[in-house]
Amino acid sequence: MPRRGQVKEKAGDRLVDRVGLGVLAAQFPDVLVDRVVAEAGRRERRTRDLPAALMVRYVVALALFPSDGYDEVMRQVKLADDWLSGSAGPVKVPATTAITKARDRLGPEPVKLLFEQAAVPMALPRRTVGAFYRRWRVCAVDGTTLLVPDTDENAAAFGKPGNDQGEGALPQVRLLGLVECGTRALLAAGFGGTGGSKAASEQALAPGLLSALRPGMLLLADRNFLGFALFAKAAATGADLLWRAKKDRRLPVDAELADGSYLSHLAEPGTRGKGRKITVRVVEYTLDRDPDTADPLPASRKETYRLVTTILDPATAPAAELAALYSDRWEVETLLDEIKVHQQDGRLVLRSRTPDRVEQEVWGILTLHRALRKLIHDTALVEGIDPDRLSFTHTVTIVRRQVVRRALFPPPADGPCPGRGDR
Repeated sequence: MPRRGQVKEKAGDRLVDRVGLGVLAAQFPDVLVDRVVAEAGRRERRTRDLPAALMVRYVVALALFPSDGYDEVMRQVKLADDWLSGSAGPVKVPATTAITKARDRLGPEPVKLLFEQAAVPMALPRRTVGAFYRRWRVCAVDGTTLLVPDTDENAAAFGKPGNDQGEGALPQVRLLGLVECGTRALLAAGFGGTGGSKAASEQALAPGLLSALRPGMLLLADRNFLGFALFAKAAATGADLLWRAKKDRRLPVDAELADGSYLSHLAEPGTRGKGRKITVRVVEYTLDRDPDTADPLPASRKETYRLVTTILDPATAPAAELAALYSDRWEVETLLDEIKVHQQDGRLVLRSRTPDRVEQEVWGILTLHRALRKLIHDTALVEGIDPDRLSFTHTVTIVRRQVVRRALFPPPADGPCPGRGDR
């Protein structure tokens, strides 16, 4: 009889039938998981029932099954891991308290490292549909907030957003992501608090994502990001920029260009025009048709856009094309919807009751989304279609079924891995 809190393998449930190909395995092989554990300094000094490598997989599995209990998710992970290590007999799942302690031992660092190892550009030139504009890989940056449980620790770490009516009911985490348009693959992410002294704006979080930018990328951003210092830092990466400006942003006409755009400059604030200047090109247009239906918009809904770009030559990127391209920024909004509504089953509040677990959970959620998007991208390549044509919701459903049926991580073709029981 198992101890209280443990789950025995169900009668007739053959483990060998449940451990199969596994749709996530190729992206998180043992060697990668072991490496991030070692780099984070979480390798065990003694044998444990819940080693760090298993817990990394478990955190990703929690993101895949946000509505399932801790023990049921662990059962799916242990089914595979026990078989791989050559264990015999019933599959035993530790009590929830033991799982929580193992999460605390692991900390957020290994899961963050796993995400960073996986978060590389995904789209392939001349093969991935919708991911490139001319010679540029198109990316976008934007953010959202996530609710976390109302504990004293979470409130102290992240704060509660408020207004003149008072403080919000729950602490929130502000999440900012750098996304590859076309594939909706995350290339970088960062997060912070939303209330009081812990509040971190999207502009404050943005510099932490810039290291993922490279020459040959074109970064889209909305009007909240356009500031001299941040624009200069982003341009210094070698990537090109296409950012929207607010209505009151001063953008003097330095030279008119043949395509209707004009050269201007951003002036360093506080220098009265005597400081540094960044030469930019401005594309100005009015959106007078509904982007979804193409119907004319009433005058009250017409909106004028001003886009500021580092691409100065109209022949390289005509104004009309840049105006049409800016709508790709909404890829980020779609990604955030995928995570918050479909991947999270519409759960409004995360699980974790301490800041370290919150951070660990968020990295697990982002890592899983990256894996699901890789699956969609690879499938689209085989079919020769735009990844946008494949349903994210359907993909999540298929992966969950596959995992439950065959377990999360498969064995190698020649049987159990030697040495797995020594971790």
